[in-house]
Amino acid sequence: MQAINEKIKAIYGFDFPQDFFDFHDFLIQNDQIKKDIGDSMDFSFGEVFKIFDRKTSLDSFDPISNSRYYNDPPEFFTLVYGGTDGLHYGYYVDDPGKMPYPIAGYYARDAFQIHIAGHNLFHFLYQEIENSIESHEENKEYDPEEKEWYEKQIEKLKLVTKRLDQFCERYDLDKQAFYKRGLGYTRNTIAKTRDDMGIVMPKEQYIPLSSKDNFLALYNYQPTKSEVKAMMLEAEDLFNQGYIGATFKLGKDLWIYSEFQQESVDLLEKSYEALNRPTLIKLLDFRRNRSASKLEAYQKALAKPEEHTYLFLTYSNLDSIPEDIIQLKDHLISLRIGGNNLKDLPAAIGALDQLNFLSLAENHFEKIPESVYALQQLEHLDISNNPISFIDKKIIQLNSLKELIIGHKELVDFPKWICRIPNLSTLKITRSKLSNLPSNFNALLNLKHLDIETRSALDIQAKDLSSLTTLHTLIFKQTQNNSDEDLFNFPRPFATLKNLEELEINHNLINGSWEGLEQLKESLTSLRLSSYQMESYPKEIFQLKALKKLDISLTRVKVLPADILNLSQLEEIRFYGNQLEEIPLNLDQLPHLKKLQLDRNNLSDEIKNHLRKQFEGKIELNI
Repeated sequence: MQAINEKIKAIYGFDFPQDFFDFHDFLIQNDQIKKDIGDSMDFSFGEVFKIFDRKTSLDSFDPISNSRYYNDPPEFFTLVYGGTDGLHYGYYVDDPGKMPYPIAGYYARDAFQIHIAGHNLFHFLYQEIENSIESHEENKEYDPEEKEWYEKQIEKLKLVTKRLDQFCERYDLDKQAFYKRGLGYTRNTIAKTRDDMGIVMPKEQYIPLSSKDNFLALYNYQPTKSEVKAMMLEAEDLFNQGYIGATFKLGKDLWIYSEFQQESVDLLEKSYEALNRPTLIKLLDFRRNRSASKLEAYQKALAKPEEHTYLFLTYSNLDSIPEDIIQLKDHLISLRIGGNNLKDLPAAIGALDQLNFLSLAENHFEKIPESVYALQQLEHLDISNNPISFIDKKIIQLNSLKELIIGHKELVDFPKWICRIPNLSTLKITRSKLSNLPSNFNALLNLKHLDIETRSALDIQAKDLSSLTTLHTLIFKQTQNNSDEDLFNFPRPFATLKNLEELEINHNLINGSWEGLEQLKESLTSLRLSSYQMESYPKEIFQLKALKKLDISLTRVKVLPADILNLSQLEEIRFYGNQLEEIPLNLDQLPHLKKLQLDRNNLSDEIKNHLRKQFEGKIELNI
């Protein structure tokens, strides 16, 4: 957790509040929570939450570049996405380092009006659930044919609220402070701005401009160049007298006008520097680069293609890619155009002879564009979060493809042609509704990394996996609806993967039989399980004698058995956020132990003091 804290501060320039970490724990305690929130409210969670994923490399992790919309002010830090018109929510950080930070939201592709949506993430979620339930109740009356569907969504949201109550009770969190409607949140704004958020700064440093404030008086106000010039001259004069607020407010008011982008950035940079808010100055640089991604950066690449082997055009509101991209054919090796409004690509894309990395994620493609099939050097293709339900046989033409990422709720049948890509070593399928694997799945003879997330019950047969002798990492997430009485049994076909080194299973119910897991005792070095419903650790775990990393978090388990001492190769133990009350007191007998994480459990002070005496200064200890 300390490494995560440090990385967040390095990226954002300030510490995130505790509700961010608590909220993450709430989301992952049960996969059904995120699914129900996604289905019933059309919400998804931002890139920053990926920092908790053990597969994320903290050295290269940079959520800001993939999470900011073009019009996001520097104070806005995205946490949650809605499903329409660029709706998103995040911390609104007026002065980094001075908590608390409220949750704000706005529609990036609609009117630029930002509003406070909660005084922390829990309060925000509670209010959005309440609003969604009210909306579903109203829609039942106006759309009786869909009444049953609306009632199902309401029940899902009530279950989320129940889980939220249980979570807060479990960790002694103040539910009233989290989500009691009416508590509100007061920001000490000293002047209103066009985006409705105002400015926060010492009151004595603000004097308004002498001219009428048309940014507030006229909804569709379009300032002229002469008006802006006159306002800037007066604001700068006031700034020189010590009244920072005039430049600050004007910079905020001009933010939405693309023709006055440079003026806005210059005014805000001067204001943030005077107010000692360096973190926000860095985000101004991002605004400069973001606006360049559509025009300036692209034009620079065309002017000097030999100097631009990487091109980033993500989240740039692009509706098309120009044909003159062909000018980059001899040098461009990586192209990221995710998060746009693209439905097709020009034929020129197929002429990019050197391209080996292509990300098309989060667009509107209904099929893989024809030009992609011509990319004979392509090694990495990400087409996830596009409404693609079928993949054409032509994908087998991508002979160099090593990594493929696909997935969308429209994907119900596994695309069998994928299994004929000769050199595929990494396959990731996200947010799908797969129910079975194709008969030729075991033809993926070079597959090393497999990551499958499905919202249906996935039927896996031993014959599907028997030939995958190169597979060393398997991540399996299954989030179909279950009742608390249902059981999840360890998929026995997994036991046929004799060379499997890393296994992660995430399911909302893990209380069934784990027979077969012990057959991986010679190969498995890393095991990660997560399920809020788990009440005891499967005994088969303690037969995995090659295990070096063991991560079982957010369960109901109260006792860690002494059998863990059988795992003599263990280097890392992570039992974060369980309900452990008893643990073996001789964990120091594990000769290779380097990391022990037991925080957010119910251990007594006596046990904690014992662990400190054993391990402090010797290993990484979190209790």
